[in-house]
Amino acid sequence: MKIEYAPKYYIFFVIQLIDKTDMVADNKEEKLLGEWKTQDDETKEEKSHVCFKSVTVENENNKKTIEAFITKLLKLPADTKLRVGRFAGQPVVGSKVIWDLVPYENYWSCGTIIDPMTGSEYGCSVWFENDNYDELFVRGKHWTGLFRTQKWYRCSDNK
Repeated sequence: MKIEYAPKYYIFFVIQLIDKTDMVADNKEEKLLGEWKTQDDETKEEKSHVCFKSVTVENENNKKTIEAFITKLLKLPADTKLRVGRFAGQPVVGSKVIWDLVPYENYWSCGTIIDPMTGSEYGCSVWFENDNYDELFVRGKHWTGLFRTQKWYRCSDNK
């Protein structure tokens, strides 16, 4: 019985393809990281700045996730505290509003987002549309299937 092996150039090509796929994912992640402006749904006025950061969870898998923190309030005093929910009493500035986002195809999902004013938590996913990396779509989804999507804008000094 003769065993045939894949030609060396084929194996090299597959390894290079896997490497390039990781580079594309990392490149999109780099575009997500940094400072974003949120806005009021009704008035369209800027409300706050949120900073996305990459975090490696220290466990057996060393899972890499994305988190977001409020860095600046534009319509409320900077010392405003969360009123309700499991984070009640903590300052809004510096609080984590999105956590556990993981990459999936062309977007990030499986995360959690919190409404800092109500303390309510929702499933979260974020994505870019039409390769426009200055607008980020952020969706909070209730377990009933109802959802709300906001468009956040990259801070101009964040490019």
